[in-house]
Amino acid sequence: AIEGFSLTPRHGIAAQDFEVRAVLGRDWLSPWLPGGSFCGSRGLALPLRGFCLRLHPAAAARFELASVARFVDGSDAGPIPADRICASASMAALEAFQVLLRPRSP
Repeated sequence: AIEGFSLTPRHGIAAQDFEVRAVLGRDWLSPWLPGGSFCGSRGLALPLRGFCLRLHPAAAARFELASVARFVDGSDAGPIPADRICASASMAALEAFQVLLRPRSP
């Protein structure tokens, strides 16, 4: 299970263009953190139950953001749009995820 992560964009978007938050349990969310920051249960050894990503307005005008994930119970979620929680219905621990970032059509 994943206990935390940090996202560092390669090109086209900067870390200050998005925010992340972790789902640590049912109704237990971390605060929104700037992109590029560690997001998770530092020092608590808790597996993440999901996560949420959002773009700042200027970046949201240029990009579409979605997430897909797999959980230790074998379930999948996604694609989940930005600003929505990506988690399994059973709140199983997060095993893997992918972030999908696409330029918006003109």
